[in-house]
Amino acid sequence: ETSRIAVNGQVTPGRLVWSFAGPDLEREPARLENRGEEATELLVSVSGQPTVPEPAGGTDYAIERQMFDLNGNRIDPQAVPVNTRVAVVVTVRALSDLAGRLMVVDRIPAGLAIDNPRLVRSGDIGALDWLKTVDQPEHAQFYEDRFEVAVDQTRVSGEELSFAYLARAVTPGEYSHPPASVEDMYRPERRAVTDTGRFTVLGPIR
Repeated sequence: ETSRIAVNGQVTPGRLVWSFAGPDLEREPARLENRGEEATELLVSVSGQPTVPEPAGGTDYAIERQMFDLNGNRIDPQAVPVNTRVAVVVTVRALSDLAGRLMVVDRIPAGLAIDNPRLVRSGDIGALDWLKTVDQPEHAQFYEDRFEVAVDQTRVSGEELSFAYLARAVTPGEYSHPPASVEDMYRPERRAVTDTGRFTVLGPIR
């Protein structure tokens, strides 16, 4: 039997999807009624952009992002000279014994460009010989605005997973640095994010 869902008093037989804009709902909430003879399930999805950045933290995981120069020294992301090559290291720490299939995403700020579209392996940079990276993740992909890597925790050892890539400061200016994140692809409530930061490239502004 066809469901009879009334939205704001109007029934539209056969319709399956309704969408509402935030400003419209602020002015007048939507009213949904089931006018059929049987119970009906409705799925509500919400999308939008946060007005305040999400704070660092998470559930079952912690994630950290650091930048180093090619001599292995920590660098301040708010004072990077133009044309500087940097190694970006993203580290995920497991806070529980439940292994997952993880998607790690590092979002790249404007002013920074990936210098070599591949992950840095342990020992690739002598000055970072202490860095123990995941050499063979299931998936690694580089884009203009982010890099993504997937890893199955059951196939790697240790509670700490590190990934690194090379980038270059290309455009002077001050930029927002979106958070890096990790998420269990099959249990999305198990996730973590870093803080939203600032990234500043020093040099003459054209």
